[in-house]
Amino acid sequence: MTGKNKRPSITAAQLAQYETLLPLIESLHTDIRELSRKNQNAVISKSRSAMINRLLTDAKGLLSAEPSAPYLELLDEEMLPQNADALLILGQFKAALNQFEEKYSYYDEEQQEECWSVVG
Repeated sequence: MTGKNKRPSITAAQLAQYETLLPLIESLHTDIRELSRKNQNAVISKSRSAMINRLLTDAKGLLSAEPSAPYLELLDEEMLPQNADALLILGQFKAALNQFEEKYSYYDEEQQEECWSVVG
């Protein structure tokens, strides 16, 4: 493989985790955005914060080696975050996952489709 064709790669397990997490985080972001439109300052319940953090913890693990990792924060469950706080954090995770996709996927001219650079 020449230096020109060398791409950063991920494992099949990382790709599977990404494909699981992205739609869940996007859906959650949409839901929180709707709640935030109604009332930005409404407090998110402890159980909802815990549910969001379980998802974000998995995403943070997937993104741990990425340049965006130091900037990704979980919700502070003790402080009971507001809708606007959760929306901001979910937006950051969505952006980091989009960067992940841009880094590890490419357009294959031969197949004329988007492909992932997966090792193994």
